[in-house]
Amino acid sequence: GLMSSVVGFGWTSPAGALAPSTWTSEPVPSGANGLRAISCASSAVCEAVGSTNPYGPSTVIGTGNGGSSWAVQFGIGGNSVLTSISCASTSDCIAVGVEGTIGSYQGIAISTSNGGATWTTQTLPSNVGQLVGVSCATTMSCVAVGTSNTFPSGGGLGYEVAVETGDGGAVWNSTILPPSSELRSVTCSMSNICVAVGNNPSRPPVVETSGDGGVSWVQQAA
Repeated sequence: GLMSSVVGFGWTSPAGALAPSTWTSEPVPSGANGLRAISCASSAVCEAVGSTNPYGPSTVIGTGNGGSSWAVQFGIGGNSVLTSISCASTSDCIAVGVEGTIGSYQGIAISTSNGGATWTTQTLPSNVGQLVGVSCATTMSCVAVGTSNTFPSGGGLGYEVAVETGDGGAVWNSTILPPSSELRSVTCSMSNICVAVGNNPSRPPVVETSGDGGVSWVQQAA
């Protein structure tokens, strides 16, 4: 791992950090070919998400022994890909992604409250086109970001979208953000402060911040 003491400048390897030679390749279940994200709530319990093929179906795999063995826990059929996951505890995780085909994308979110033994598909606002990043500061409070399926009336770039829940995903609320770069990642603290970032080859990078747990956002100079 790398760390910086000056807001991202001068990255160094911390003392005691694992050198690349100490990493061990572990086998994963058949079908988990395109893993995209992982979240570990402890040194032993981790969940990873992705898809069987580039365009689906999606899959969730989990380990309870630090990665020595993995098992498929859940999957969504068809053209679906899970792109991000956040586990606030060893029992509670939320994963997000997208399903559908070009021109008819819809965001998806699933949750578990028992360490991946069962997963529940959640209902998202209809204006969520796809979600690519999620962060859960607590087992109840989560924020996800991505792109909306809403476009300006005059055409042009699509809007960005942020969704937040305060009840573990039972209800999600969306906030449409102005067209900018594609939001790709978000992180939130227990003090309700969230930072989302994005980029696109044809657009400038963007940083969005929220001080109320993802309800409202302010674009910062990147």
